[in-house]
Amino acid sequence: MTQQEEFEFSSVRLVPEFSSYCTEENIVWVPDAITLKLRRKSDSVNGMEVSHSHTSLEHIFLLLNQLEEGEPGTVLWGSSSIGVTFTGDRVALSHKGSKLVGSPTSARQAVENLVRETFEELHRQGVDTHHVARQLQQGRFAPWTADPLEIHNQMRD
Repeated sequence: MTQQEEFEFSSVRLVPEFSSYCTEENIVWVPDAITLKLRRKSDSVNGMEVSHSHTSLEHIFLLLNQLEEGEPGTVLWGSSSIGVTFTGDRVALSHKGSKLVGSPTSARQAVENLVRETFEELHRQGVDTHHVARQLQQGRFAPWTADPLEIHNQMRD
């Protein structure tokens, strides 16, 4: 069994990278439209960056929902899944040989930042992000603990 590379939420930034061909539908629903990268906060632009996984806005909300519920389990992520475990006051997200660890608050903040950056990218493309949030809110994974429309509206304020 191989050892997972472990990163503290406090030491990395989750960076979404959007393909130039991505449309609104791709970013929101297609599980490989967003490339998630981990970038060490302390490094310069040329510092450590790990291409971590592929995902979509819908799957980012699934992860945020799992963190809000505080329940361990497996969450759909791109074409695979992320393992979520809670131990005392720590949470670990395990995926493809790496593990992100930290407080539940730091995990939620990191995932909320992904949501914010994804909505910002959609807005730059001229997309009605309120409509996207409503579609997610009423979509196949409803009802949500981490309500997409409520989160969207909080981010706009």
